[in-house]
Amino acid sequence: MNLLSMHAKQTDRANIANKYRDVHVFLKEHPVGVLATVDPNSNPHAATIYFAVDSSFTITFLTKRGTKKSDNMRTHNQAMLVVFDAPQQATTQIAGLVTEITDQDEVHQVFRSTLRASLHEGRSAVPPITKIAAGAFVAYRLTPTQVRHSCYGPAPVGKRQKMFEVIDLPL
Repeated sequence: MNLLSMHAKQTDRANIANKYRDVHVFLKEHPVGVLATVDPNSNPHAATIYFAVDSSFTITFLTKRGTKKSDNMRTHNQAMLVVFDAPQQATTQIAGLVTEITDQDEVHQVFRSTLRASLHEGRSAVPPITKIAAGAFVAYRLTPTQVRHSCYGPAPVGKRQKMFEVIDLPL
């Protein structure tokens, strides 16, 4: 392998690492998204949720039993989360498999993350899910099978990016 090829591979790895970091920061800064599910008859349903994201793009969120999204995820374990930023004209879509979190320490962590996101994004630390008359709280994990980030706006100051760039992150 020649020096030019080695440099190109290092540059590609650095670019991919930077894109992962940028998408992760985007999700951390925008902890509200729309979760899309389907019911047993394949009818779509979407609901806005507060969420937390980890370094592997795994999403955790809280809802209640008896809500449409909870019922849908219990019968069909695939979902998609879409996060949008209007000023940046940027969106991230995360498709994956949903599982219920049963470890109580982790459930409490998801609840705390939801409260922090609600306080950060709204005027109240009390998230809307607490106001819904439904069953007990339940936490879920969305394990990604695909992450796609699209940015249609101008690059942030000091950053280079292609206009209309779409990034499919290999997982």
